[in-house]
Amino acid sequence: MDEPDQEPTEKPTETSREAKQEGEWMTRNWIAIASISILSLVGIIFLTMVFTGLVDVPVPGVGDGAAQWITAAVVVIAVATVAAWGWRSVAASPGK
Repeated sequence: MDEPDQEPTEKPTETSREAKQEGEWMTRNWIAIASISILSLVGIIFLTMVFTGLVDVPVPGVGDGAAQWITAAVVVIAVATVAAWGWRSVAASPGK
């Protein structure tokens, strides 16, 4: 049978102020993670619809294949930007 830890990895909060700060920290992190997940899923769905031909994205001056790749690049850049914002807010938070 495994031995229990001698000391807990995280100390419990002792004041309501600490509990409120921890709750706010968790809320900010979960919002960042949720926004990254939702935007990534929407981007994947949109790119799948573009590459399968369900959605036609008009890009003036280029052919159909180039329009798909330009659209893919724009969606990937948007998702990467939101992911970087979310990661920065999680990493910079004063919580854990």
